[in-house]
Amino acid sequence: MSDNPTKVDNFEAETKRLKFAWNRFSHSFLADYMKKGVYHPFYEPQHEVTRRAFVDYLETRNPGVDFSREERLFRPLSNFYYENRETIHRHAKFLENWFGYFAEVLGVLRQNRLKNKSFKKISVLDIGCGSGNFYESFKKVGLDKFINYIGIDIAEKNIENCKVLYPKVDFQVGNLFSLEFPSDAFDVVMVNKVFEHLPPQTLDQSLREAVRVTRRRLIINFFSEKDIPYHIIMEDETHNWNCLSRSKITAVLNIPIKNITIIDKYFGKNISFLTTWRQTFNATGMSTIYPYAEYNGIPASHRRRARGGEPRPGAGRELLGNRAASGSSAEYHNR
Repeated sequence: MSDNPTKVDNFEAETKRLKFAWNRFSHSFLADYMKKGVYHPFYEPQHEVTRRAFVDYLETRNPGVDFSREERLFRPLSNFYYENRETIHRHAKFLENWFGYFAEVLGVLRQNRLKNKSFKKISVLDIGCGSGNFYESFKKVGLDKFINYIGIDIAEKNIENCKVLYPKVDFQVGNLFSLEFPSDAFDVVMVNKVFEHLPPQTLDQSLREAVRVTRRRLIINFFSEKDIPYHIIMEDETHNWNCLSRSKITAVLNIPIKNITIIDKYFGKNISFLTTWRQTFNATGMSTIYPYAEYNGIPASHRRRARGGEPRPGAGRELLGNRAASGSSAEYHNR
């Protein structure tokens, strides 16, 4: 990783810190806390945008194979659902299940329609996979049949959960600070809601590692990233809750700006995830959360440990590409 002993020590210390941040929770909590409520794969818009990105790339790799027919039929309903999801979540939660069932049926129809077709699967690395959080989203709509998927996570408990929940899928303990894969190993690499949790001294190396193993598209979903000049660093005893600077991230990625797509709005709206972080985590043993607050223009060296309140994640980013970045989701392409 580095010939600098101090730098190596920093990475090793942060690895232990991040492992503890998640391994201290029970297997049962880790198994579903990112798959329900506002993080349900049929509630959170980042899941839908990411699924659409996968379908789009499958068609790019397989000219003449229509992977999106069911998506096109589904789109008016899904757009209506996501445009009104907050109202539905508050007043008609049963519709979330109906929407999910419909999406699953369309996934089965797509699988049956294409089962005798010849197509190239795409290789996917999911960095920070948790207990299969985004894989569950792909599985529900049948996209798992069209990808060669590997999920890695720094927390052993998450990987133990994955091996129970998805025994036929390749899940591994892995570290974004130093990925054990060759360069250009995967068509698509995803990093979902990970970078904000990293201390600044490890962030640049981690971004470069994600780019290094990406052959075609890099998708990054953020929960707190804004068009501000500096990273805003907030930390607690176990990990960080930073708000990241778009310009700082794109500078490290070193991708031509024409190959970067940043998605600030989903379905015509700025996305504000209406989470109840403090209630959720206090109930499971995390006593203090340091929330996000906007401090435009404050240098990264200014550290604020704000107590109380709720973090207010920004829109997600998605990076897609040959090396592509699409963002709050960010997409980075190498065409």
